[in-house]
Amino acid sequence: NDTIGNILGIFYPYGDVEDEKNPQSDDGSSPPIPLLQPFVYFGHVYDKIFVNNNGDLTFDEPFSQWYPYYFPAYSTRDIIAPLWTDIYNSRKGTISYRQVTDGHLLNR
Repeated sequence: NDTIGNILGIFYPYGDVEDEKNPQSDDGSSPPIPLLQPFVYFGHVYDKIFVNNNGDLTFDEPFSQWYPYYFPAYSTRDIIAPLWTDIYNSRKGTISYRQVTDGHLLNR
C-alpha cells in the first residue's frame, strides 16, 4: 500500500540490527561513541558523543540529570536535549542509536 509506505517514509529508520543499544539502567548512558566525522556545536569541535538514557546527548561525559533545567542552566556543558525527561528503562524499554552517513537520509 503506497499510503502506508509514504507514512512510514516520514520517520527516520530505527530499531534495526544496525542500531546500538544502551545498557538498561536508570539515568544511564552509552559508552563514549567516537564520531565518524567531527561535530561542531556552537564553535566547539567534538569527536565523541554520549547518548544518555534520559533523552539528551552530551559531548564531554555522560549526564545522569533526569529532570530538565531551563537553558542555559548548564552553560558549562554542551547538551542537545530533544526528549529530556525521566526515562526509567531498568526493567523495560530500549534506548538505541546509530550514526548515519547516507546523504539522502541526512537531507531529510
